[in-house]
Amino acid sequence: MAVVTRWLVLLNYNMSGLCLQHLQRFAEADDLGVLFVDNDSRADDRAALESGVRASSGEIVDSHDPAVRSRLRAILANGAHTVLLRCPSNLGYGGGNNAGLRLLLDIHGEALRVLVTNPDVEITPAAARGLFDDDADVCGPAVHEAYIGGPRPDAPAHDYSTGFADTARWSRSEATGPWLSGCCLKITGGALRRFGFLPEETFLYDEETFFFARVRKGGGVPIYRSDVVVTHAGSVSTGGKKSFHYFYYIFRNRWLFYQRVGKRLFGGRWRFYVLYLDWVVGAGRSALRKRNLEGVRGILTGAWHGMLGIDGRHEGPR
Repeated sequence: MAVVTRWLVLLNYNMSGLCLQHLQRFAEADDLGVLFVDNDSRADDRAALESGVRASSGEIVDSHDPAVRSRLRAILANGAHTVLLRCPSNLGYGGGNNAGLRLLLDIHGEALRVLVTNPDVEITPAAARGLFDDDADVCGPAVHEAYIGGPRPDAPAHDYSTGFADTARWSRSEATGPWLSGCCLKITGGALRRFGFLPEETFLYDEETFFFARVRKGGGVPIYRSDVVVTHAGSVSTGGKKSFHYFYYIFRNRWLFYQRVGKRLFGGRWRFYVLYLDWVVGAGRSALRKRNLEGVRGILTGAWHGMLGIDGRHEGPR
C-alpha cells in the first residue's frame, strides 16, 4: 500500500463539526492524507472528533507519547491517511500546527507536501491537488473572504518593514514582498527545513507575516495561485470579529512583528507609527460606533502588550 506524502493539516480547537466536514470531503481521496491536531479542545468536542476519525478507520495518537514518532511511522507505513494527533494543552495556532508538521517532516523528509488549512476554510480535493501539484516550495490560493464577499483581485503583497499590506502610497520596493493568507498554505518539506516552522510567539494571528518575512529573507518566492479559490469564514476560534481576543491578538502581534522583524531588517520606523496609529484610531472608532466595548479593550490591551513585548497566550485580565 502506497504511503501518503501529501497531507492536509487541520488544527482543531472546539471546531469538530467543521473538521468532520473536511473528513467527508476527502473520504474518497486516497492519495491525500488528513492530519487533525486537537489543541486541547473541550472534552465533548474532542470526543466528537475522535468518534468521526474512528468511524473513518483513522488512527489516534498523542503528541506527549514518548513513542509517538515510531507509532505514527508504523501507522503511515500501513497506508493510513486519516490521523488525529491529540495535544494535552493549547499550543496556539503555530505551536499546534507545528506539532503535526514536525512529526510529518521527521517521517517524510523533503518528499513531504503539507497544506496547512483552517477548519473554517472550504476546500475541495481538486483544489488541494492543484496546490500540491505546483512545483513552488510555498504557494497559496485566492481566498474568498466571507467578510469582504469575495477574493482579493490582485496578488497580495506586504511591506515587511511595517507588517502592513503594501499600497501605492507607502510602497518600498526594498522591503515589499509577496504575502499569502495563512488560512490555506502549501509548504514543502524542503521549505520547512529551509525557512523553519510557523512562529509560535504570536499564539494566534499574523503567523504568516512572520513566516513570509523569513521566506523573503531566505530568498524564497511564495506563489499566489489565483486560479485556485477557497472560501474562508474567518475568526471562528476567537468568537468572531467582535471579540476581545480577536482584536487583542491582531493589534499586539502587529506591534511585535515591527519590533522583532520589521525594524531590525528593514527600518521604516516613522512609517510604521503612522500606519499603526491610523489603524488603532480607525478600528477603535468603528468598535465604538458598534458599541463593542470588548473590541475597544482588545485593541488597547493588545497595543499596550505589544509595546511591552508580551507574547504567547493572553492569560491576564481583560
